[in-house]
Amino acid sequence: MELIVTDLQAEAGRDIYRREWWYRAPGGLVYHLSVRLRIRTYKTPGRYLISLRFDGKILANRFLDVFQRGVEP
Repeated sequence: MELIVTDLQAEAGRDIYRREWWYRAPGGLVYHLSVRLRIRTYKTPGRYLISLRFDGKILANRFLDVFQRGVEP
């Protein structure tokens, strides 16, 4: 499996985090997978894309909006 966080503000989207690991589910089915992710700081407020891939295929995409502390959108 591969988890990637992409900065969508960067030109052509720049990956700021990438983690790969092997995962084997008992019986071959996964109903819920929880992955701990720690990114110390985001360089700039904005929109980031979080992608989960397996064997090169996208399993899920989620957007994460990051705001500057004390500043409302």
